[in-house]
Amino acid sequence: MEILFAREMMQKKGRQALAALLQAKKMWQANVSFQNALEYMVLNERW
Repeated sequence: MEILFAREMMQKKGRQALAALLQAKKMWQANVSFQNALEYMVLNERW
């Protein structure tokens, strides 16, 4: 997924999506389930 979003780095939406994905990955590495991390971002409108 990171590679797909990296191709869109020139667009603001692509940068935001990549930042959200990296945030979810950090949460997952801190033992938060990936699904919960994604739900957190959706609820906080991070996309």
